[in-house]
Amino acid sequence: MLPLVETIILATVARLLPLNATGRPRTETKELLNKMVLVLESGMSWRHLGQCTQGVDFRTVHRHFISWSRMGVFRTAYQSLIRLHSRKSRRSEYHCMDSSYVKSIYGRDCVGRNPTDRGRRATKLSAIVDSSGIPISLVAFPANTSDYKTVDATLLQRLCPTPRPCPLYADKGYDSKKVRHDLSHAGYIARVSQRRVSVHRVVNQRRGVVERFFSWLDKNRRLIVRYDAYIASYMSWTWLACCKILGKRM
Repeated sequence: MLPLVETIILATVARLLPLNATGRPRTETKELLNKMVLVLESGMSWRHLGQCTQGVDFRTVHRHFISWSRMGVFRTAYQSLIRLHSRKSRRSEYHCMDSSYVKSIYGRDCVGRNPTDRGRRATKLSAIVDSSGIPISLVAFPANTSDYKTVDATLLQRLCPTPRPCPLYADKGYDSKKVRHDLSHAGYIARVSQRRVSVHRVVNQRRGVVERFFSWLDKNRRLIVRYDAYIASYMSWTWLACCKILGKRM
């Protein structure tokens, strides 16, 4: 974990979950964060964490992770990071939108039948990234939600304002008049590929940025398959991975 990312996450924890005046002394937040990052990168189970590491008990780490997830610690920390990044970096040339499926094993909410995997249970992640692959918005849906139905919520959850005018590239799954109208209303220049029309190689090259972002997420083995029962926990892992991605580019 990079020092800047670690500092911002720890500051977010201190702001959202202040120390109590009485009771047991809190476990070192830095140690808890390091063990969470270890679970994220290796994909190990919580019980295995207690077998291969020493120090804080794995039940304590799990309990703190759940409380941090409920308070939205990692999403808030990422929002602070992206604001800092937008001040120091130049304006993005374009944005890209796409979605990816995550196989669900124990998921209870936000799951549906995956049409690309013989109807197995899965969750769909809809993302908007800038020209360098930095995520601007990331929202989870049931896997049986069509791409064009995810546009409104994905645009609504953007963490930074849209630089005007800014082209947004999307594949043929988003080809509809309503999507183009929503993108224009949000300040984008719609560059949505049309069905039954060949796509120029430059468009495919630019749209590949969002595919690389999903591949960066998959480098964290905890995100390849969803084992978390509730989507809030899985999205917390995802935002923690996004903090790592953004920290390497700052």
